[in-house]
Amino acid sequence: MVYGVGAISYSLLTRYPFGIVRLIPMSVHVAIDVIASTIVAASPWLFGFADEVYGPHLVFGAAGVAVALVTRRPGIEHPMAPQAQSAP
Repeated sequence: MVYGVGAISYSLLTRYPFGIVRLIPMSVHVAIDVIASTIVAASPWLFGFADEVYGPHLVFGAAGVAVALVTRRPGIEHPMAPQAQSAP
């Protein structure tokens, strides 16, 4: 629940179409996503409940990191984007 409230809060403050206040650059938003998703993935071991359940946390945390790494950010060339061909 803390993660959800935090994610909504910094999303509303991000400079992108869904941001309301637009204070945080998209690169900072993505960095927070990576950090938060890493914590979600590691939380069963960090907080000592891995012997009860760890699968959903690991899957959703890894998915969050993957989505953040492929997110297009203004001014940053995406590694998977097709390269423009120069005219001869």
